[in-house]
Amino acid sequence: MNSQIIPAKSLFELHEIPLRKGKPDFANLEAVRLPGEFSGNKGIYGVFYNDVLIYTGISFNLNPNPQIDPIIERWQMHLTYFALRSPHVCFSPRNMHRILNYLEADFVNAYRNILGKQQPSLADLKKLEAEKHPLLNGRSSSFKKARFAANNWPALQKNDYIESFSFTYKALPLPTNDSSNSPPEKDNKQMRYELLIRESQLVDMFQPICNDETVIEKPGVDQETFLAACEEVMKPVSEWNFPLPNAAAS
Repeated sequence: MNSQIIPAKSLFELHEIPLRKGKPDFANLEAVRLPGEFSGNKGIYGVFYNDVLIYTGISFNLNPNPQIDPIIERWQMHLTYFALRSPHVCFSPRNMHRILNYLEADFVNAYRNILGKQQPSLADLKKLEAEKHPLLNGRSSSFKKARFAANNWPALQKNDYIESFSFTYKALPLPTNDSSNSPPEKDNKQMRYELLIRESQLVDMFQPICNDETVIEKPGVDQETFLAACEEVMKPVSEWNFPLPNAAAS
């Protein structure tokens, strides 16, 4: 599998699951894998909502278990975490403080009600974190992902929102030098570094709303634009036609 555009509904279904204590009523979905042959390990992917790029990441798995497909696992999580519909969504106190102070959506009021205060201070939230409050017991989501959800909340409240999600995937070309005597762990470390360099370039270029590294969102990046950029970054770094990110220069 090299590169393509994959509708989320061709890989997953959204299923309702039981509510959890300390979580809002809308956090009741999980993405379930449909039968299929798609798989991908070492590569770069994009997540799209209504055909616009919202996130880019890397897929890289050192686990030798052939039953574990890293890219499927990540996409499975993204579908419900980005929409804030998973019961596993939780935030750091600082991210939650920003959500409560800067975002406007029905889910923000739901969080306030669960936390017990309309405008809790950062100190209040850190105290709740120490008490392992379910909304603050981990860092599985972020302010930027919540901002995406706030911008699209009316649609994300509906259980058919999966229709609007799609993915792209571009595999990292495998080394052509079969005579290398490098141990596998060294090769894997180098390949992961190669992917991180390329991910940094794409985030720097496109500034997707859900990437934590994004400074100023660049809206309107479609699948074809992203895949063309992926083709470019998969070349040797010395052949790139755009400025290198800091990660590649170090």
